[in-house]
Amino acid sequence: MSVWKARDFWEAPLGQETGTVTAISGLPESSQSIQCSRGCLNLVRQSERTIADIIIAGTWSGILRGYYPEQANYVHEHFLFEKQLDGPILQIENGNFILGSTTLGAFQLAVLHPDRITICYYAVNKSSDDTTGLAVLRTYKLKASAYSMVTGMFGGIKGRQMICVATLDGRFTIIDQETVIETPVLEDFLLPGPLCYLPDRDSFLLGSSSWTADCYSYSEMASKAGLISSKPDQQTRMRKAWTYNCGECLVDIKAGSEREKNPVLLLGERHLFWLDLNGIMRSIRRLDCSPSFLTLYPSGKDGSFSFIMGTTMQTIFVFEEMIPKWTSRLPAPVVDVRVAKVAGAEGMLVALAEDGHVSAYYLGTDPEVYETKATATTRKFNEDEIKIETNRLAEMIRQSEAAVASGVVAVEQGNEPSAVTVTVGAFSDISFAFDPRQQAASQRTPISKTQVTVESKVGILSDVQIDVQLSDPFVCVLTHSVIDELDRAVAIGLTVQNTLQAGPQQLSGVVIVRFMREGVNRIQKETFSLPFGLVAQPTALAKKAQLKLDFDISPNSIRLADFFPDLGPQADGLGLSVDFYGVGIATILVSKKQETKIRIQSDDPSLLVLVCREFQRRMAFLAPGNTLVCASNFLNEEFEAILQQKVEASKAYDTLKADLTLWTTQLFVVEKRFLARLKDRDISIVNKLEELLEATQEKIIEVVEQCERTQRTVERVRARMAAMLALMNWLVALNNRTLTADEARTLELVVNGSLEEVVDESWESRSAQSANLCLTAVYGELPENYTSLPGAVKQEILWSQISANPYPPGHAPTASPSPLNMSKIVDPDYLAISFTWTADEMPRNRVRIIHTYAGICKVDVKIFPNSTYSGVFKTGGPGILRMSLANRGPSLPPGLALKILIDGRDSQNFQLLNSREGQGKNMNFFAKPMRNIFLAPSKLGPVEKAFRASLEVLPGTLADRPESITNMPLYEQASVGSDGVNASTIVAPYLVTLTPNPAVGWDADDQTDFRTKLAAIPEGSLLYTVSVKRSLDEDDAVIGEVVSRSAIIASSYGDETIFFNHAKKAWQPLTITSIFGELPENYISLPGKAKQEILWAHASAKPYPIGQAPTTSPSALNMTKLMNPDYLAVSFTWMGDEMPRRRIRVVHTFGSVCKVDLLIFPNSTYTGVFKTGGPGILRLSIANPTYLAKGGPSFPPSLGLKILIDGQTSQNFILIHGGGQGKNMNFFAKPMRNLFLGPSKLAGTQLANQNCLDILPGTLADRPESITNMPLYEQASVGSDGVNASTIVAPYLVTLTPNPAVGWDADEQTDFRTKLAAIPEGSLLYTVSVKRSLDEDDAVIGEVVSRSAILASSYGDETIFFNHAKKAWQP
Repeated sequence: MSVWKARDFWEAPLGQETGTVTAISGLPESSQSIQCSRGCLNLVRQSERTIADIIIAGTWSGILRGYYPEQANYVHEHFLFEKQLDGPILQIENGNFILGSTTLGAFQLAVLHPDRITICYYAVNKSSDDTTGLAVLRTYKLKASAYSMVTGMFGGIKGRQMICVATLDGRFTIIDQETVIETPVLEDFLLPGPLCYLPDRDSFLLGSSSWTADCYSYSEMASKAGLISSKPDQQTRMRKAWTYNCGECLVDIKAGSEREKNPVLLLGERHLFWLDLNGIMRSIRRLDCSPSFLTLYPSGKDGSFSFIMGTTMQTIFVFEEMIPKWTSRLPAPVVDVRVAKVAGAEGMLVALAEDGHVSAYYLGTDPEVYETKATATTRKFNEDEIKIETNRLAEMIRQSEAAVASGVVAVEQGNEPSAVTVTVGAFSDISFAFDPRQQAASQRTPISKTQVTVESKVGILSDVQIDVQLSDPFVCVLTHSVIDELDRAVAIGLTVQNTLQAGPQQLSGVVIVRFMREGVNRIQKETFSLPFGLVAQPTALAKKAQLKLDFDISPNSIRLADFFPDLGPQADGLGLSVDFYGVGIATILVSKKQETKIRIQSDDPSLLVLVCREFQRRMAFLAPGNTLVCASNFLNEEFEAILQQKVEASKAYDTLKADLTLWTTQLFVVEKRFLARLKDRDISIVNKLEELLEATQEKIIEVVEQCERTQRTVERVRARMAAMLALMNWLVALNNRTLTADEARTLELVVNGSLEEVVDESWESRSAQSANLCLTAVYGELPENYTSLPGAVKQEILWSQISANPYPPGHAPTASPSPLNMSKIVDPDYLAISFTWTADEMPRNRVRIIHTYAGICKVDVKIFPNSTYSGVFKTGGPGILRMSLANRGPSLPPGLALKILIDGRDSQNFQLLNSREGQGKNMNFFAKPMRNIFLAPSKLGPVEKAFRASLEVLPGTLADRPESITNMPLYEQASVGSDGVNASTIVAPYLVTLTPNPAVGWDADDQTDFRTKLAAIPEGSLLYTVSVKRSLDEDDAVIGEVVSRSAIIASSYGDETIFFNHAKKAWQPLTITSIFGELPENYISLPGKAKQEILWAHASAKPYPIGQAPTTSPSALNMTKLMNPDYLAVSFTWMGDEMPRRRIRVVHTFGSVCKVDLLIFPNSTYTGVFKTGGPGILRLSIANPTYLAKGGPSFPPSLGLKILIDGQTSQNFILIHGGGQGKNMNFFAKPMRNLFLGPSKLAGTQLANQNCLDILPGTLADRPESITNMPLYEQASVGSDGVNASTIVAPYLVTLTPNPAVGWDADEQTDFRTKLAAIPEGSLLYTVSVKRSLDEDDAVIGEVVSRSAILASSYGDETIFFNHAKKAWQP
């Protein structure tokens, strides 16, 4: 073992800790100096091309700091951020914990506190000031004190990390985005020890107080957590995968990822243990020191691993496998050491000292490091001046925070004037010069010159450095970039040249002045615009182009000569074309008939967006009174064409890479055989092998060249896609004047995040989602990721669609719904959708029958600090308010619908009335207060009776549903805030009252259409005051107000499309959030294996005794429901794994269920579950429910197969032989298919089934083609791992061929369920074969194997649900 000296390389100064940790009385002075522990250090490596890793350090005082050491010696620019968090920091981890929140150049941190977990988000905003910031995304409260945590892709989930926390009460808390679940208490638990995640085994290893290391699988934890959620009174135990008895207390546990050895290292007080993944000891080593931590790091050698062991005596040991190689003594005691990249040098030791110091060391000789071009000049700091300035700035911050807390906004008075003034003069006329970097002598590039004036305002400044930042293709030259002493205005010559190496991205630059003042490095920036002539020159008018945008200018017309005087006489007239020096041409055309209409067109989207922005900038400067509005579509067809080009190019590139792999493999094989045959005397074989070797090499070269060409094509199309996204983002901001700067920036962040190429989600899908968001921000349906967006963004998307097509003033419709539509209002099943549908848009083809016409506006619900309630009654939030009339009649019946938009969740809605009978002849909409509870009419009519009947079909028991049709409960709205955080303690009011503001009302006798009167109310008006109470006996407590944030308009979208659902969960007294019902609330987000165990626990809980299974047919009343297409359509649209409440299984009534595994062979060329297989539930039933009791002409077996998907809804198969199998009673006599022969003529139930297809979502081409064709497109769209297929390849026909060994005699009259129960677990039940067309031969791709006994139970017959596929098969 060699002894090395640890040499200082980089050290960050220690900031002043202001927390309370160091002020704890009763601790010895030595303990008072300790500020952090193991786990408070973390590294973030954003890419291999970065100069250094980002170092994250936390302290017990709650301060989180970040550093980026890009040079050997610390300078102020290395400091990224510092944030004071609430509570001591115990541990820090990095990862992608919340989807959709991380963009390029950003990362997320999970910070563990004693009582909570904080998810922080660090972003670099690419703006003119280049600011950085650390923001808190979300906080999770823990029910018990935390000890440690680990992160990882638990359960094989991809694209994000989950968090597992070990708490002092002996539980694991697992956090996955919105989902938080807890495991049962560990057996024989006293105190927790170190915790580690084993990704290759998907298990957790925990050191216990019994001196053992206990391994728990994630599937066991998830299933037990789901079981106690659904059955809280049931005693459950966590089963250990394995246990290793160490015989001493464990200090640390680490696991490696080397595939050959997969080391699991246990660091004890006196020994070091090396185990494999199954808990088998590989080696043990006695230690002669007191160890404190372990750090595994890549060794660079195949098959071996290395690690660092720290001690309490400032010594570290470097091991290769279990052999110590190096040792070194550090200058100070450290609590953690990581191997990092610092200043371009790999292998640096970054250490966190007990007092919070962060340092970097190296062992041995000086490394080669990266040095920046402009290094900061080191000067001796004046500590007294720094202290004075720090105190003054701290006082300014305290005053600012106090002003904000008191509601007073401070106005910037310029108390801190800039020390340096930077002025960029006007650019000279464009000239042309030869670029020495261009080989062609005729290549002349445009240049322009100006002067940059730098002036000091605070006396003499020394060592002032000037730099100019420009984007491609611009370069610049400064006459001088360093000023030794700046005591007056100094003019510096600046020459900017367009190299014509690429198309221009933006016409702006930044001047950066670096200087030292009062011992502190400072930076002054100034943004300037480049002349348009640097990138374009006038050319002959080109009237043809692929991309065209039309704009309306109001109120005044324009002249191109006034807007573009720098382009000479070509700008005079009705058209102007500019040539971007060979990159492309853009044209501006003015309409001959109406000069307020213009068209901007180009073949290149990057040039089009550049000209549009330049035109907008010049119009804002030269004609500030004019407005510019896009009057054409947003080029969505062109965008889809570019996206298709990208998809095809990417597919071609992937195909070429696969071909390259095959040819490379062939090369290795041929080369090996060629070398082996050189010893042979048969020269002919050697010659043939040599020819084959040369041909293979030539083929590889050819494929590599094709790969390079295809990759360049992909990059070109990606650049066009980026330009199209930027163009659409600009158009959205242009046409949506109501968008604030923050909202526009949020939209831009969502769009710009789509260009990052990631493994788990294709670039095409992210781009399509972002473009979808842009396109639907103005018109069209809601984007696919709408629910996951912030509430403020969803409010703007809804409002853009509401305000897109308002009714003309005085021409709003008044026609009543048709009699056919009115008849639906007495159908309880139709009305129940008002409660169960949770989207913000109406179900397709649904008509609003009551509250048909309304005025609608954006609102803010502002809640006062005195509110003692939870959810939106605590947070308020952005919303949409709809003011309507319930019906037309002798009495005016006003009604309100209020939608609060929730971050990343479904919205929360309120339905409010004064009374069902209205307010008589009083025409003032704001005459009466609105409440969630109102007086019922004196006599219930058909509508009221139908609504009351609809309550009976809602989920849950009688106590779970609303108590009456006149009581709209508020429990759901109090369960979650507008920030998307669930309330841990739900405090819901019983009654909410919205009292109108009299100032916005009108005369009671005014007969004007109420929508016209509403439209006159100005934006920003107080509409209602919010008051609540917990019981009818209490006094009203005012807790907030509703303020309009737009004009109140009437539009077709507001009347026909937007949807406000009714609350379906009854009000509850003060309760702690818990899980009720059969399945846990987080059921869908669980892994498929855990869901299989939960379903099987229910299905096997109460099996029918053998021979006593029911045979009674459904009642005649229930059988009549088979004639109702709306009732049957639920079989297609319901996505749950349990039946809707009070729904009866009318066909396939009796059957048996079992756990199965769908095993897919490697030869499968299909996607989704046809590629991955997965855990499932199989139900074997008979189609005709009367057969068991009365018999029939033909025995009708059928199958329902449910494949459980990680984190998504299940995928289901309905399989039948068709027409039954005659008198053959063997269930396994015939194969089962998704396609089967139907009756020659449809009648009765078959006709109703066919009719129900017509009311499914989508067009005729989107729905199943017939009732005898169960399409397989949806099942091929996602695998059991929850990963969506980028290219969907679905079979047209699937056949499950039974295994004859599990069948029985054809004449056997025993109940088929009794025979099924005799089949042993592990049996092969069916072989799976598929084909793409009916003309092909069947291809066997898998098999279905039972993983349990086959049982008949009430849960299997009455509750578990298998939905029908509703999306048609696609080639």
